[in-house]
Order: sequence, then C-alpha cells, then structure tokens
Amino acid sequence: MLDFKLTKQFGKEETGFLLDVKAQLPPGKIIGIFGPSGAGKSSLLRLLSGLEQPDQGFLRINDIIWSDTAQRIFLKTQKRSVGYLFQSYSLFPNMTVAENLAFATDKNTNLNEPEELLAAIQLTHKKNQYPSRLSGGEQQRVALARALVRRPTLLL
Repeated sequence: MLDFKLTKQFGKEETGFLLDVKAQLPPGKIIGIFGPSGAGKSSLLRLLSGLEQPDQGFLRINDIIWSDTAQRIFLKTQKRSVGYLFQSYSLFPNMTVAENLAFATDKNTNLNEPEELLAAIQLTHKKNQYPSRLSGGEQQRVALARALVRRPTLLL
C-alpha cells in the first residue's frame, strides 16, 4: 500500500503554490493523476520519487517509511525502488533499444528479463535499432520497458 500525506510550498507564498495531498492507494492498481497545467501533478511525482523533499508529512510504501518529517527520515532517491517514466522518454540516443534496457539492469536482474520485456512490448525485432529510428509509440514502449526492467515497487 502507498500511504502518504505530503505538504510542500513551491515558490514564494504569493507567487507559488502549496501542494497538500493525502492518499492511501492499494498495491497492484493503476492510478491516474490529472488536472490543469500547474496543479502540481509533476511536483507530486517528484515528492513520491524523492527528487523533492516535503516540508511536512510522511510517505510509506508497503509499511516501509520512505519519508517522515516528524521522524527526520528521508530515503534518498537512489535507495527507493522507483521506476520513473518521463514524458520525454529520455532514451539514450547513442544506445540501441537493447543497450537502453541493459543500462537500466542491475546485478539482481534476471538475464532473460530484458528479452522478455522486449517480447512483451513487441519490439524484439528492433532491439538493435537506435531511438531515432523508432516511432514515438515505439520509443514510449522502450521507455516503459526500461522503467520496468528493475521491477520497481512504485512506477511513476
């Protein structure tokens, strides 16, 4: 379960905004966040991933505290099991599809996992191509596979 109550002031009080959000989300579910531009969607993702620290609040995932201002706990981004799918895909242009997936693997990754993910996204036949040779949808699928290759606890 993802359980959080996070508060963060972005910018100055008169020109910025206060993000104050609370949720309890069950595991294994796909949750969408939507709202107008500037509402704080990306800021919330930055707080959940650890790229930003909250001013107040807590973040627990599967009963493990990732952040708690009252207890002065803040697990660094590198220590969190988070997969992040960026809007711009952020694929390495100098690496093939297979190399982009290999870059994201770690010592605990099953050696067959990248191949299985390529099959799942139906791009096995393009594993030796560079991102510039892929359509936007194919690039998006590669970025998703790269985010999933480490089996993150939380995918943003």
